[in-house]
Amino acid sequence: MLEASFKKTRIYVFKEPTYQLDLQSKKVFNHVLEEIKKMHGVVILLTSSLEEGIRLGSKVYRLNDRGMQEVELDEEIIEQEEVKDEIPNDEELFQQRFEKISAKTEDKFILFDPLEIDYIETRERQTVLHVNNEEFYSTVTMKDLETKLLPYGFYRCHRSYLVNLQRVREVIVWSKNSYSLTLDSRNEQVVPLSKSKYGELKALLNW
Repeated sequence: MLEASFKKTRIYVFKEPTYQLDLQSKKVFNHVLEEIKKMHGVVILLTSSLEEGIRLGSKVYRLNDRGMQEVELDEEIIEQEEVKDEIPNDEELFQQRFEKISAKTEDKFILFDPLEIDYIETRERQTVLHVNNEEFYSTVTMKDLETKLLPYGFYRCHRSYLVNLQRVREVIVWSKNSYSLTLDSRNEQVVPLSKSKYGELKALLNW
């Protein structure tokens, strides 16, 4: 029956399809999208959730006052941003552990303890810190933050996301190619987990 109904058209538009849905219902919707994909259908998904767009879409665009901006979806971290496997010496480790992460708000700078940060994302070439359900723009690049925050348990779960593993409550497996991380926060924030990072994270957390 599902296949017969899909044969009538090849373009499907969904607006906030998973809003207020429980996990099981979201998995059902994910299955529907997989069926459309098998039949070479085209899906246009309108959502306010960047994580959902990244998880479900092959191309993602963010609409802002400057128009439509494409979001990079390359799941592999570019070679220039790879973290070196060198073990820091005692002096370097001491400096890292007492280092604050700066962010700018209006006319002042705020210094955050690394463990205050839930996750970090790059948005329109800017670095955004998520702290207690608030957003703060940092002048530090994602590459530098990845290096600085490595001793604090931060993990590059996606090209555009760096997550505090102490905040991760669960890993959601939507399909063999789609994963997300749910954080332990008031509004249960969700960040995408790249397919290429899923196995690596499993080994890291000893699942």
